[in-house]
Amino acid sequence: MSDYIVWFKKEAFDLLYNEAMEGYPLETGGVFIGYHTSKIESVVTHVIGPGPDALHLTDSFIPDQTFHEEELSNHFHNTNGMEVYLGDWHTHPKDDVYLSRLDKKTLKKIAKFKDSRLENPFMGVFGSENEEFKIWKYIPSKISFLDFKISVQECLVKFY
Repeated sequence: MSDYIVWFKKEAFDLLYNEAMEGYPLETGGVFIGYHTSKIESVVTHVIGPGPDALHLTDSFIPDQTFHEEELSNHFHNTNGMEVYLGDWHTHPKDDVYLSRLDKKTLKKIAKFKDSRLENPFMGVFGSENEEFKIWKYIPSKISFLDFKISVQECLVKFY
């Protein structure tokens, strides 16, 4: 079991769950907002859904990036910079809960994008049919020639 804990506010998870069920049988997703409490714990306080201009398909979705940027900026200012972007989430409506190769590449892209200011972004996946939920965090390679390898760590999710 993982030694990294992600505390998830119940109301935030309810929003994620409702988005997943409303979007079923198509994929949907969004972003996590919260804060880090230590090197082994983070807290998700808020979830943003896909946005009005998101594209939902049976096996993928494209988020409304402009909507996410505006919502993240508003939330950042409303919390005086205390709560920030932590990563992304999406659903697997009719599939198991796992990170695909594309999901791992997305995590790496987020980590490498300087404006995200996030070395270890999270990716959450919710399985709509079995109602299973998991979160992984990106682990950057410490050896530059191993940069092609994408490492992730499954996190222990707890609710409050």
